Amino acid sequence: MSGRPAGRILRRVAAGIAGVAAIFLAQGLAGRVIALLPAHNTELRLAVASLYTIPAAILFWSLLPGATAAIGTRRVREALLASAAVLLPVSAHLALHGLAPASSGRSWALAMVLLLPPAASEEIMFRGFLQDLFSTSRLPWIGLGVSALLFAWVHSNNPSASLQGIVNIGLFGVFLGLMRLLTRGLVFPILFHWLWNGATGCILGAPVSGLELPSLLRPRDSFEAMGFGPEEWPFTGILILISSCLLLASVLRTRRAGEQPRNGEAATPGA
Repeated sequence: MSGRPAGRILRRVAAGIAGVAAIFLAQGLAGRVIALLPAHNTELRLAVASLYTIPAAILFWSLLPGATAAIGTRRVREALLASAAVLLPVSAHLALHGLAPASSGRSWALAMVLLLPPAASEEIMFRGFLQDLFSTSRLPWIGLGVSALLFAWVHSNNPSASLQGIVNIGLFGVFLGLMRLLTRGLVFPILFHWLWNGATGCILGAPVSGLELPSLLRPRDSFEAMGFGPEEWPFTGILILISSCLLLASVLRTRRAGEQPRNGEAATPGA
């Protein structure tokens, strides 16, 4: 009996080391390809890079002992309410400062489509592979915290990164990790991540974590939409913190009720 836990630990460590190495290798290969793409076409470069990262992350995530299902459609109402509580006030705040038609020659709609693979890539890597790597069935909070810290660290090299912005990105990581625990999958984290980037960047014209994207509209009064974007607003951080507390309460409530939406348990795909 004692050999089984030791074997699972060794398998987890091996899959983790190999997975991290494979992701770095995939990103290195992607870097060579995106260097050939136009420097101003941020959304295309991100989409191409994600196509290298996604297979590596999925492969080694599937090798982790007890990795949970990847879809997840439980507790839909709570996930939708938490998402709306963050996205709608930020969008309204941007709109209230006045919007004007944008003059970008690139298609905002195509850019929004191209943002879906990067959102999926980051969620599979951080809320999937890394969150499961550092979690156990009884302690999902360790993986939640570690993946959120790594998520913030990765974005610290983005243009115009600020302390407030990086703290808020870490809070976003916690928020998305809790959503993954609550729904038992990545559908809602991926959709929220994509809608946030698309709505604030491709529709309302704000920088997304410091990155400029083609957009349908641009803020007339752009002082708050410059730099790192809405991710660095204290207002955004407060919204994420409140919504994360609500998600945490739902996660704890369902665990006490016996549903236990946690990392490390076997689950039926699509459940």
